[in-house]
Amino acid sequence: MHSSTKLLSNLLRLTEERIVPLTRAGVSTRDCIFFSTHEPSGFNEFYYLFTYEDNRDLVSNPHDIDILEQVFRVPGPSDTPETLAARPLYNRYNKFFASKSLADLLEAISDEVERKYWANEIARVKELYKSLDTTYQEGEKAGAESASVWK
Repeated sequence: MHSSTKLLSNLLRLTEERIVPLTRAGVSTRDCIFFSTHEPSGFNEFYYLFTYEDNRDLVSNPHDIDILEQVFRVPGPSDTPETLAARPLYNRYNKFFASKSLADLLEAISDEVERKYWANEIARVKELYKSLDTTYQEGEKAGAESASVWK
């Protein structure tokens, strides 16, 4: 199963088991934050481990950026390929949501020891994720069954 499909399946399961009961109890998603490995949509505040660029460069998944560019990166009349590529993929702070990577949060930690600890933890988790991606990519090359639409 493709990692995004598995993630969605688990998210739906967790939604049914944990979020729906909270909603029934009166807790609003506006009072919650969403944390994910990469940048999601549909939440008014979220935090993520991998930026889209990390997702492309560290774990061999250029598809999210390709989708964003194809859908949202509309060239202006004076844009060149270079000026278009230099523009951000999306506005991370807007009227619908605010998004921050863990690297953004890391910069806000003033205590050097704590910042170093969390920098090492972020690097450790990224390496774990990268090794999972390597296994996934090797499986793809070997012809493993996948739900991916990017074949």
